[in-house]
Amino acid sequence: MSASALSGAITRTVEWFKHRKAPFCLAGGLAVSFRTIERATRDVDLVVALESEAEAETCIRDLREIGFAPVELMQRKETGAISTVRMLSAEFPGIYLDLLFCACGIESEVVQAATEIELLPGVAVPTANIPGLIAMKVLSSGNKRRRQDLLDLEHLIGDANEKELVEARRLVSLMAERGFGAGRDLSRVLTDLIAEIR
Repeated sequence: MSASALSGAITRTVEWFKHRKAPFCLAGGLAVSFRTIERATRDVDLVVALESEAEAETCIRDLREIGFAPVELMQRKETGAISTVRMLSAEFPGIYLDLLFCACGIESEVVQAATEIELLPGVAVPTANIPGLIAMKVLSSGNKRRRQDLLDLEHLIGDANEKELVEARRLVSLMAERGFGAGRDLSRVLTDLIAEIR
């Protein structure tokens, strides 16, 4: 993976989503890098807050216009709704474009709270804020407590102010209420992490 390939993938996809006026924001490792501490990643994770399954399917299909094709699709067991789609482009080898449609249950809240950051010269990207990133990382850390997610949470929680932590707690509660907790007490997980980190 080269820096130019990552920059190219970001620029191409952001321009496409903005042109379509689709509600989206950057999340994952890149967002963490710009909100807290820089870290390496080869994924471009975008939260996409569309209103229907049909719109998600159209988005996936139409991204072929800029050379991206789906290579992996995950669905929610409970509903069959498209959760996450991983896409690749021959033009940007080694770069994964991951679209999160119904992966955490708070896609709309995360996108609405996003603020633009100039990731590259002249390329401003709506980027998930710290509370949204904390909530999504709490969910993705899973019972196995993935090392990278825990490192990200250490920086995010360490840099968060009290207002941001209150909002993160609200968001994890929303995820649980909407059936995205996967049997885990997300509020307790977050409370324990805050105690460990702070």
